[in-house]
Amino acid sequence: MSQRTASEQLFQRVFDSLGIQWRRVAEGAAQTPDYCIEIGGTVVFAEVKQLDENAADKQAREDMLRHGSAAIFPQSDKRIREKINRANSQLKRLTNEQYPGILVLYSNTFAGDYDVQDLHDAMFGSETHRFAVAHDGSGKMMYLGAALAGDGKMKVDRNTSTSAILSLRSSGDRFTLTFYHNKYAKLAFVADWLRGESIQHFASLLQAGRTIPGWVAI
Repeated sequence: MSQRTASEQLFQRVFDSLGIQWRRVAEGAAQTPDYCIEIGGTVVFAEVKQLDENAADKQAREDMLRHGSAAIFPQSDKRIREKINRANSQLKRLTNEQYPGILVLYSNTFAGDYDVQDLHDAMFGSETHRFAVAHDGSGKMMYLGAALAGDGKMKVDRNTSTSAILSLRSSGDRFTLTFYHNKYAKLAFVADWLRGESIQHFASLLQAGRTIPGWVAI
């Protein structure tokens, strides 16, 4: 039996505590999802990924310990994009557009941690702001509004086997599960399948007063 990663150990402990049945899909099978779970009679496949410390994170941690401060540029959205690409190909092998698939994401490093904006940028595109510059040499600029760049990994024809990204967090014996739903998924992970005090669900929606979508609790 291969050694469990920190994220896999936490995944198993959390789902045990929720009373949700899970099973490993195949030991050492790198091309398939890690887990199959059953929620309310629905089969869901889950691929567990963790953000580990890289060389830049390690240097930042050492600088923090030695000097009390550090320059940190985690590029978390880039890391998440890489995880999405790898996880979706694994999920696609078994979901086969018949079962929902979730990417379970866990940060195993303080410097490479991510926030909700990183997740939205990685999934649906980075927030950009457009300006027009006057051609009369005055230097005046006109704000044209905000838009999402094309660097998002979730599209109508791409990475559609990933129904949601599940952000897994823990502190001591406490945990939180936060689902960020993919609006382009072939099959949705229904929020009402899993509710609880430590569980939240968000969808990317357009809110009043905004020109681009953002996370809204559902």
